[in-house]
Amino acid sequence: MNVVIMQPFYLFLRKHFHLIQKADLYIFMDDVQFVKNGHHNRNRIKSPEGLTWLTVPVLHKGRSGQYLMDTEIDNKTNWRKKHWQRIKYNYSKSAFFLNYSNFFEDIYNRDWQKLVDLNIH
Repeated sequence: MNVVIMQPFYLFLRKHFHLIQKADLYIFMDDVQFVKNGHHNRNRIKSPEGLTWLTVPVLHKGRSGQYLMDTEIDNKTNWRKKHWQRIKYNYSKSAFFLNYSNFFEDIYNRDWQKLVDLNIH
């Protein structure tokens, strides 16, 4: 049996999907410390200017740290609209964009409270 245990990151990388595909059992490990400026809440996409960061704003609970599963999204800004627009603009002419655009549009139309729920979805 092939078991893969991984932290849920924002916009998984291609290598993560390869691991999931090979796994008989896949487990999300969300009881780890949230890493500020890590891939828990941000990732890069390709743009005409080069790689561009997309960052989900989060609420921090002080210096002592916080668990990933407890990290809340800061919805004071319209980050979802901004991320969806950037993805659409940069990938709309890609070969398989239409196959996945409804999925991503649905993600960015939802009102997420916890970062881990967004990442796992």
